Amino acid sequence: MATGSGASSSTGSRGAREGQALCPFCHTATVVERTSRTTKNPDKPFYTCRNRDWGNGTCNFFMWKPESAGDGMDGAAVMAALKALENSLLNLNNVVVAQSTVVARIAGEQIVVRMMVGASVFVGVVCFLALCMVLYKQA
Repeated sequence: MATGSGASSSTGSRGAREGQALCPFCHTATVVERTSRTTKNPDKPFYTCRNRDWGNGTCNFFMWKPESAGDGMDGAAVMAALKALENSLLNLNNVVVAQSTVVARIAGEQIVVRMMVGASVFVGVVCFLALCMVLYKQA
């Protein structure tokens, strides 16, 4: 992480505009390209959330710009890739929620089965005791 990094200026609102990806962490602001001003990574470009607050940690999204991106890399292509990643994460989240629902249903069914087994054992014991009492009285 580039702590204390300065940032290249950016303008506009925090919300997503056409073709801009929302931050994959907070989903409330767009991702912007900035430039590191640290001695360890001078002038190294990176992507971060507009909501990133270097002191309070409002949003922690941070990603170095890939070396292969170079100057010829279209910023819109990077943002489209981030948008695709965001959509993939949302789809994965939907799958997890659906699976959680199935697991909860199965857990509920297991509770019912356990209760039925317990009731069956109880009925079996009662029947056995009744049979023993009947046989005892006949003897």
